[in-house]
Formats: sequence, C-alpha cells, structure tokens
Amino acid sequence: ANIKMTLDIYTHINNKNKEDAINSISQLNI
Repeated sequence: ANIKMTLDIYTHINNKNKEDAINSISQLNI
C-alpha cells in the first residue's frame, strides 16, 4: 500500500511538472 501511494504521488508530481512545462512552452510561443 505504501509503495502504491508513493507511486501515485510520484506520478501526480510528474504530471504536474509536465503540465507546467507545457504551459511554459505555450507562453514562449506567443
């Protein structure tokens, strides 16, 4: 259960970072 939770948190953080990166790239392409 702990490993699953850790993976879920890691995946969530990873997805958030990906969204932030995509948003940053989008802003550069004004």
